[in-house]
Amino acid sequence: MRTYIPKNYGISKDRYLELRAFCLQYDEYNQAKYTQLKAQAEQKIARIEETALQAVDNSEPLFRCLMENVTHEKAFNNMECPCSRGTFYKLRKRFFALLDLNEA
Repeated sequence: MRTYIPKNYGISKDRYLELRAFCLQYDEYNQAKYTQLKAQAEQKIARIEETALQAVDNSEPLFRCLMENVTHEKAFNNMECPCSRGTFYKLRKRFFALLDLNEA
Protein backbone atom coordinates (compact mmCIF):
# COMPACT_ATOMS: atom_id res chain seq x y z
CA MET A 1 0.00 0.00 0.00
CA ARG A 2 1.36 3.38 -0.92
CA THR A 3 2.02 5.92 1.80
CA TYR A 4 -0.46 8.76 1.67
CA ILE A 5 0.67 12.00 3.24
CA PRO A 6 -2.09 14.53 3.98
CA LYS A 7 -1.05 17.85 2.47
CA ASN A 8 -2.23 21.29 3.51
CA TYR A 9 -2.71 20.18 7.12
CA GLY A 10 0.83 20.70 8.38
CA ILE A 11 1.49 17.03 9.08
CA SER A 12 4.99 15.80 8.31
CA LYS A 13 5.56 12.39 6.76
CA ASP A 14 7.00 11.06 10.02
CA ARG A 15 4.07 12.37 12.07
CA TYR A 16 1.57 10.90 9.61
CA LEU A 17 3.29 7.50 9.81
CA GLU A 18 3.19 7.71 13.62
CA LEU A 19 -0.55 8.49 13.63
CA ARG A 20 -1.21 5.74 11.08
CA ALA A 21 0.65 3.19 13.22
CA PHE A 22 -1.35 4.36 16.26
CA CYS A 23 -4.59 3.59 14.41
CA LEU A 24 -3.40 0.23 13.10
CA GLN A 25 -2.96 -0.94 16.71
CA TYR A 26 -6.72 -0.53 17.30
CA ASP A 27 -7.35 -4.31 17.49
CA GLU A 28 -4.48 -4.69 19.96
CA TYR A 29 -6.02 -2.00 22.16
CA ASN A 30 -9.31 -3.94 22.13
CA GLN A 31 -7.49 -7.06 23.33
CA ALA A 32 -5.72 -5.47 26.33
CA LYS A 33 -6.12 -7.73 29.37
CA TYR A 34 -4.42 -6.16 32.38
CA THR A 35 -6.26 -3.47 34.34
CA GLN A 36 -3.76 -0.64 33.87
CA LEU A 37 -3.16 -1.51 30.22
CA LYS A 38 -6.90 -1.88 29.66
CA ALA A 39 -7.55 1.65 30.95
CA GLN A 40 -4.86 3.10 28.67
CA ALA A 41 -6.16 1.05 25.73
CA GLU A 42 -9.71 2.25 26.32
CA GLN A 43 -8.50 5.85 26.19
CA LYS A 44 -6.72 5.17 22.88
CA ILE A 45 -9.80 3.45 21.43
CA ALA A 46 -11.99 6.36 22.50
CA ARG A 47 -9.55 8.86 20.98
CA ILE A 48 -9.62 7.09 17.60
CA GLU A 49 -13.40 6.60 17.59
CA GLU A 50 -14.22 10.13 18.77
CA THR A 51 -11.89 11.64 16.20
CA ALA A 52 -13.42 9.52 13.44
CA LEU A 53 -16.93 10.61 14.46
CA GLN A 54 -15.81 14.21 14.51
CA ALA A 55 -14.20 13.88 11.06
CA VAL A 56 -17.42 12.54 9.49
CA ASP A 57 -19.78 14.84 11.43
CA ASN A 58 -21.34 11.90 13.32
CA SER A 59 -22.43 10.06 10.16
CA GLU A 60 -22.62 6.37 11.18
CA PRO A 61 -22.15 4.91 7.63
CA LEU A 62 -19.14 7.13 6.96
CA PHE A 63 -17.79 6.40 10.44
CA ARG A 64 -17.80 2.65 9.74
CA CYS A 65 -16.01 3.15 6.40
CA LEU A 66 -13.42 5.46 7.89
CA MET A 67 -12.75 3.12 10.82
CA GLU A 68 -12.27 0.15 8.47
CA ASN A 69 -9.82 2.18 6.44
CA VAL A 70 -7.71 3.71 9.21
CA THR A 71 -7.67 0.68 11.54
CA HIS A 72 -7.45 -2.15 8.99
CA GLU A 73 -6.20 -0.39 5.84
CA LYS A 74 -9.28 -1.55 3.94
CA ALA A 75 -9.25 0.18 0.55
CA PHE A 76 -12.10 2.46 -0.51
CA ASN A 77 -12.81 0.20 -3.50
CA ASN A 78 -13.39 -2.76 -1.17
CA MET A 79 -16.05 -0.99 0.91
CA GLU A 80 -19.59 0.15 0.29
CA CYS A 81 -19.20 3.78 1.24
CA PRO A 82 -22.09 6.25 0.87
CA CYS A 83 -19.87 8.92 -0.68
CA SER A 84 -17.53 9.48 -3.59
CA ARG A 85 -13.88 8.45 -3.49
CA GLY A 86 -12.79 12.10 -3.41
CA THR A 87 -15.09 12.90 -0.50
CA PHE A 88 -13.90 9.84 1.41
CA TYR A 89 -10.24 10.77 1.08
CA LYS A 90 -11.00 14.36 2.16
CA LEU A 91 -12.65 12.91 5.29
CA ARG A 92 -9.66 10.63 5.83
CA LYS A 93 -7.31 13.58 5.52
CA ARG A 94 -9.48 15.51 7.98
CA PHE A 95 -9.38 12.56 10.39
CA PHE A 96 -5.58 12.54 10.52
CA ALA A 97 -5.46 16.33 10.92
CA LEU A 98 -7.89 16.13 13.86
CA LEU A 99 -6.07 13.18 15.36
CA ASP A 100 -2.83 15.15 15.14
CA LEU A 101 -4.48 18.02 17.05
CA ASN A 102 -6.02 15.63 19.61
CA GLU A 103 -2.72 13.88 20.18
CA ALA A 104 -0.74 17.09 20.69
